Amino acid sequence: MALRHADRLVFVHPPSLAFEDLKSFWAGYLESRFQRRMIWFVVYLLLFIPSILLAVLPGPNVVGFWVTYRLVAHGMVLYSLIRASRDRLVLESELSEILDGPIFTDRRAAERVQSRFHLFGLKKQIRRARIWQRLLRRRSPRQVASSRVEG
Repeated sequence: MALRHADRLVFVHPPSLAFEDLKSFWAGYLESRFQRRMIWFVVYLLLFIPSILLAVLPGPNVVGFWVTYRLVAHGMVLYSLIRASRDRLVLESELSEILDGPIFTDRRAAERVQSRFHLFGLKKQIRRARIWQRLLRRRSPRQVASSRVEG
């Protein structure tokens, strides 16, 4: 279901994570999504003005249709984010013991979570997160060493 049609949100989280912390994470997520969508909304709004001028040319205005579609889509998402951030949705909490396990290190635990919550693609996402962690670990000692040489 789309966020703009929702009446309530149920957060399923591990018992080790407090609901107040979860609400603050949710607010931060909404804020970051709002900023990103607002940038794209302004870009498409600026592209919309010249695309109107293309309407006088004969033939279909494919660029104008595409820019209009993207502008409306970003506008709908912005409406949803504003609605969710203004406490118009009831936030509920549901504890789940299965999420308290070592999901990132144990593949079987990741498979249980994926099948329990129907999160298809979770294993791929965890694999990508592990790769990024390895890359960041490899990169950080080099940065520390180069900053010592410079200093």
